[in-house]
Amino acid sequence: MTRRAGPLAHLLFTLLLAGVPGAGAAPATPPPAPPSGTASGCVSVPADRQLPVELTDSRAVLGETLAAQIDGQLLILAADAPLIGLTSDCAPELFTPLNVPARLDPETLTLTVQPGAAFYGDRQSGEPAIPAQPAGGAVLHSSVAVQTTGPGDLSVSAALNLEAQLPGGAGVVAAVSGALPLSSPELSSPNPAVSPAPAADAGSPAGTGQVGAGYVFLRHPDAAGGTWEIRGGLLPGLSGSALGFGVQRRAPQPPVPDVWIESATPATYVLRIGEAVLTAGTVPAGRTQLRDLPFPAVAGTATLSVTDAAGTREQRLSFDARAGRRAPGEIEGRAEYRRTTRHEWDTQLRWTAREVEYTLDASLGAQDRAGLSAQGTVTAAGQPVTLNGRVAVLRGETGPALNTEAGVQGARGNVQFGTRAQGHWTPDGLDRWQVQTTASWQGPWGAAQAQLGGGHGSAGPELSASARTALPRQWLPAGWSARLGVTAARTGDQVTGQLLLTLSHAQPDLTVESGARRDGNGSVPVLSAQGPLYLPGWNASYRADILPDPAMTVSASGPVSLRLSGTLGPPGTLAAALGSALALTPTPALLPSGFSGLLRVQVGQPGVPLSANGASVTSDARGVAHLPFLAGQEFLTVSVDIDRLPLGVTARRDSVRVQLGRATVQVVDLSGELRREPLRRLPVPPDAAVTLRGQPVPLLGGGFVHVPDARDGDPLLVTLPGGEQRTCVWGPAEELPCR
Repeated sequence: MTRRAGPLAHLLFTLLLAGVPGAGAAPATPPPAPPSGTASGCVSVPADRQLPVELTDSRAVLGETLAAQIDGQLLILAADAPLIGLTSDCAPELFTPLNVPARLDPETLTLTVQPGAAFYGDRQSGEPAIPAQPAGGAVLHSSVAVQTTGPGDLSVSAALNLEAQLPGGAGVVAAVSGALPLSSPELSSPNPAVSPAPAADAGSPAGTGQVGAGYVFLRHPDAAGGTWEIRGGLLPGLSGSALGFGVQRRAPQPPVPDVWIESATPATYVLRIGEAVLTAGTVPAGRTQLRDLPFPAVAGTATLSVTDAAGTREQRLSFDARAGRRAPGEIEGRAEYRRTTRHEWDTQLRWTAREVEYTLDASLGAQDRAGLSAQGTVTAAGQPVTLNGRVAVLRGETGPALNTEAGVQGARGNVQFGTRAQGHWTPDGLDRWQVQTTASWQGPWGAAQAQLGGGHGSAGPELSASARTALPRQWLPAGWSARLGVTAARTGDQVTGQLLLTLSHAQPDLTVESGARRDGNGSVPVLSAQGPLYLPGWNASYRADILPDPAMTVSASGPVSLRLSGTLGPPGTLAAALGSALALTPTPALLPSGFSGLLRVQVGQPGVPLSANGASVTSDARGVAHLPFLAGQEFLTVSVDIDRLPLGVTARRDSVRVQLGRATVQVVDLSGELRREPLRRLPVPPDAAVTLRGQPVPLLGGGFVHVPDARDGDPLLVTLPGGEQRTCVWGPAEELPCR
């Protein structure tokens, strides 16, 4: 797990900017251009638009990373993508789109991802999973954003990202984006009495556009279970796309270890991480194996409680369910060459040796870099403790530099703690340094966190502190909960801080935040409200900022993603963003918002109702259905609605676990899990006589016949009460044709 500077360090930097004269003032020039990059996953985000956040899935803390929200699109640091099960081929310092359902809270610096199969594997105990195979097809991601910042000031931007692949593992990736200003100088002039200067070109406004990526790739598995990928063409990078080629190997992910329970009598068990219950159940007497436990995609410690006739006993279990986990001895890495104004090389090598993971990375180009990282787990006082460190040598326009980082993370009981130290060295000595300590615990009132940091940065000595805690529910009216948070920072004589009280109500679901924020311009009140919007088939929410600047944001995800936001001004702004993912298969279909892949399920029978990941579909006339999956998802449980099966179709089981690969479009054959019963209906009266090959066939109620020996094309001879005879031909249709 990659670690970066913690939330307070970056928050402190942001707060310090607010205290520097002129740093927090509104720019006199137009807003900066959108970050360079493409929707394909490599974006360079300016430092002032990056937020340090704590990643969580409402059940466990997944780690810390840098995040940004650009035109409604959530982005996270590519180096930390494995924290949430994403695989990114971008350079570690770039940002990649977060194509899974998530919500960013800039006030509490929290990025919450939706608990689901991408993070818990959608695993279940039972029969082994059926592996899916790469299939031909494509997925087209598109986004359109419209923004206005004043009368007559309008801009439109759009982006397209296409990944097409062939069944053999070859494919093409292409990404383009562009923006077009539609401003009217006469309407957008701040002073109507002053005529704007004549434009040099009286033609239409000039737009901008770029090809962010355009390359072909070939993926091939190796004998050890890993995957090799070769790609060439226009490759994305920090300074834009450039011609180049790359080679990469991804190591296979080992399964999460099983757990054994031994009990002389029948017992019940509960598996927890902190206070969150992952799974619970009963086991018979003897030795029982728990398979495919739903651990979150992190490395940590869980508690297994077993209760039987002898009492209750607990066992601490260390686990590693990270999406980027590797078995000891596994090696993976990549090498990439790009030709810009100079030759650029970027390489990375990862090696796992028992409990320690080493990462060696280097690049030659606009900034030369060589770095070595190591992370491992040791046991101290009976508890696992994670140690990590990194050393990187840089050479840029300002000369050589050395970056160092070291950290420790652990837990004791219900308390989790961590400490990180960073330093930036130049030939003149230590230039910048920072130390940060964090702690979180589960108290009688609920969760609480505290952070303390200090150091010396470019603006001088720095000191920061923050704390958040839940308040006792007995202090509040029934149905309400509350959290209190405070942050403070000081650099020289400049002091900034914020006090925030968050009140939440379950029914109706409502969250109100109120407090005060202090910066170099004094104290200002803060007041906002947020909650869900109940729209059938959509996951929607709103946020209303009341103080200090009135604003409104509405977000919805369903067949497409929508985001509307605006401020009341003056001058007032309005922005709208629309995103969609279209699967281009023989039957094109929209993927639900947040999903990035498509599984083609072959059941061999029409009209079979299937569901997975919250989506429900019915197989078409060819016996094929399409189900979406999330980026990085390892397993998908496909459920069969046995109560709605077509007449004559039976299922061997009501759910099947499918193991997914890395391809965007995959296929799995589940026809062996379904069976067509020899039951058909004849359009004849109930007292008719039916024979097959001279043998009588009983006519059941409703005109149905059950003939196990029948084959397609076999004639059934029907004799009506008056002696008239008809011939009905056996076939796959529910009602047989007769003549």
